[in-house]
Amino acid sequence: MASLTVLVIDDRVTNRHVLSRLASQADEEAVVHTFADPRDAIAWAMENTPDLVVTDYKMPGMDGAEFTRQFRAQPLCYDVPVMARILFSSKRNCRASGFSFMRTWCGRNLWASCTMRCIDGLFSLD
Repeated sequence: MASLTVLVIDDRVTNRHVLSRLASQADEEAVVHTFADPRDAIAWAMENTPDLVVTDYKMPGMDGAEFTRQFRAQPLCYDVPVMARILFSSKRNCRASGFSFMRTWCGRNLWASCTMRCIDGLFSLD
């Protein structure tokens, strides 16, 4: 089985670190690429295709919705699952943005659990 490639976008270094560790716990061979700036992640996605994207919603310069629209416009990224971490937004707005998964503020343990289930789900598709 090929290792999972996860793209993590969050302007906060602590969140990037935590999400990277979650992916590594699901698969020790997971390759995690982290970006503080969504524009850098888009540039990476022009030449690479991850298996899963986990993005923050509220970031300076480009929010998660705009990131997702630009990410999905990449030829090989249109069907990659995108999981958004949001604090306040409507489900309709999130669905319109193209998010595959979303989780409102729920505390660290539940967020970690939801993220792990999402990552584990990708392994079961092989």
